[in-house]
Amino acid sequence: MMQQTRAAEGKQGTLGVYGVVARRGIKKRHGQSKSKEVLDHAKTRYFGENLAGEGEDYQSRASELARKASRGTGHAAEDLVEDLVTSEARKMRDLHLKEVEATVAHFRHTGQPQSELTDMAKNGLNSKGERLSAVEREAAIQMATQAASVADAHELIAHSGTMDTGQRQALVQALRDSGFSKKATHFGGGAMNAVAEGQVTTHEQINQLVTNAANGGKFSQSTLAVQDSHTLKLLAGALESGNVSDGNANRIRSDAANALGSTSNRGVMNDRTREQLERIQR
Repeated sequence: MMQQTRAAEGKQGTLGVYGVVARRGIKKRHGQSKSKEVLDHAKTRYFGENLAGEGEDYQSRASELARKASRGTGHAAEDLVEDLVTSEARKMRDLHLKEVEATVAHFRHTGQPQSELTDMAKNGLNSKGERLSAVEREAAIQMATQAASVADAHELIAHSGTMDTGQRQALVQALRDSGFSKKATHFGGGAMNAVAEGQVTTHEQINQLVTNAANGGKFSQSTLAVQDSHTLKLLAGALESGNVSDGNANRIRSDAANALGSTSNRGVMNDRTREQLERIQR
């Protein structure tokens, strides 16, 4: 490119403004060539079928490609490349989601057992111990989460540290769609976002969310009546551990007693929920 530019300038710069225009044209063609090179690289390396969705998210990859491509090409080329790669990332993300939908349909058609789908979602392996593709695991996560109890959902969240960004986002979206937070008050919007960002990946962190919710006044008479028995079991454990302040603990115990005595809750609570509320009120 430098040789082309010097040729355009002439030995003594005699081409004047025409030399400047020529140089700009050469740089523009170079920037366009660089953009195409980066996009081709994005398709084959970063957005390839076997790697789509694994590791970093698409926007992060696009930004990284743009930063690399901008070296030596100027801000205009950087903007061009970033726009093109971001557009490509969106297209590939749409394609990825369609592949996930097709895989979900395939699992349903073949009658994949729920227990096997749950294991696939948690471990990223099929029944033969073979590694799933990113698409297959995301499909398994969606299906496993739709039918998950609170205890099952906690298990999936505790395995989310091995999931990529897209898979964690799929997990959180499926949990939201299922009304998970109504049965697990400790998983409000902030906690769900933390799961999506990979900040909640252990049972210890989940237990801490229960304690935080108890100390934050999230468990009331009305919410206690509709909590899953597993949520109440964890709440009872938090109270017994002494990690909930006396004031909040006393209020929760009183609310549990009121929930048990309310005639409007008789058709809402099952035996397991009632058992845990009786444990809490003591």
